[in-house]
Amino acid sequence: MRGSFFDAGTASLETKLLKMELLAQNFHEALNLVPLFEHLQREINRSALSREERRDLLARLGALAREVTRKQLIVLEAGGQRHDYTVIFSDSLVAGTRPEQLEDVELTLDGVKRRFRVTVTSADLERSELAVNLEVETPPQAGVSGASSSRHAVEFPLGFFSTPMIDNEFTRSWLDGSAQQHKDAPDLSNALPVQTLESEDIANAVHWLVSDAARYVTGVALPVDAGFVNKR
Repeated sequence: MRGSFFDAGTASLETKLLKMELLAQNFHEALNLVPLFEHLQREINRSALSREERRDLLARLGALAREVTRKQLIVLEAGGQRHDYTVIFSDSLVAGTRPEQLEDVELTLDGVKRRFRVTVTSADLERSELAVNLEVETPPQAGVSGASSSRHAVEFPLGFFSTPMIDNEFTRSWLDGSAQQHKDAPDLSNALPVQTLESEDIANAVHWLVSDAARYVTGVALPVDAGFVNKR
């Protein structure tokens, strides 16, 4: 396998979209696909294809993004709860002069009560992108140490291709702290001395599986988890 995943300059947009569909359907939980989605969208918009052909390819790309979101929500809802919001795109929100604070949500997960507050600070209708502030508060309560009672906030962009499984420094630190709130909490750290896996780690495994070096591999579960499975 040579060149980039999209084989720049050689593969047709139809072939690139097919590769994107295969990658997203099989590895959407392990890879951050947003840059690939945005890159392919730009390539389609800049192509010399007819308007109808571009529209069809963009529709397939959008449908793929919605399917990835649907699958990830199923995974997330297995361990939490889903809340749907309606956001009114007022002129002041689009201008970024007046944020839209959504209704607070209180959830009790694993015996710990938390309050979640979502505030939309601005909206870019042309790019289909929102600026969102997420605040998570763990109030003082029985069974939770004083050090774990805290409030965290993070602001991030939320675009059309953003998927529900958001990976950033805030979520990593918050999840690490949550796992230590109970003395019997599971050890979620890696067996190897690495903070987190990178997309390249998954890509390297995929590269090997599709290469001639793995031509006799017909079926295998290949964990790429820094030894987490071996610790259970």
